[in-house]
Amino acid sequence: MKTVFIFPWARRCKNGDPCPKDYPFWREVVVALRLKSVITVQVSGIGEDDIGADMKRENLSLEELIGLLGKADTFISVDSFAPHLANFYGKHGIVIFSQSDPTIFGYEQNINLLKDRKYLRPNQFEYWDQTITVKEAFVDPIVVVESVIKKINEPNSLRGR
Repeated sequence: MKTVFIFPWARRCKNGDPCPKDYPFWREVVVALRLKSVITVQVSGIGEDDIGADMKRENLSLEELIGLLGKADTFISVDSFAPHLANFYGKHGIVIFSQSDPTIFGYEQNINLLKDRKYLRPNQFEYWDQTITVKEAFVDPIVVVESVIKKINEPNSLRGR
């Protein structure tokens, strides 16, 4: 069986609201991956919403996060700290974008999922507190699942460095 680590949430906005980068269809992705015999592990902070993954790891140290990345067949994340950490350690995965531009914030070795550039924020560097969540800006869950299957079947997916 293959294992996918999911980093579902970006840091909350300064006003305490969830970040508009947060993908709204995690449960659908987890169910579809389970049907394809993929084990999902949610990686998040204490008290963050549960997405129904097979396992949940909370409040990990930086060393523990790095160790997990090395054990996963791939990862899925929203545009957050996780893809930057993974890139630093030469790990590749799937990153879901909605209103932020993957040509600015993404890495070409990842599968960067963007539904349509028409949803991009005019000012890519403004605080997220000033942005509303646009649910229709996110790719369909099946696109995420197909990307995971593609990534875990690549000869040099996430294992080893």
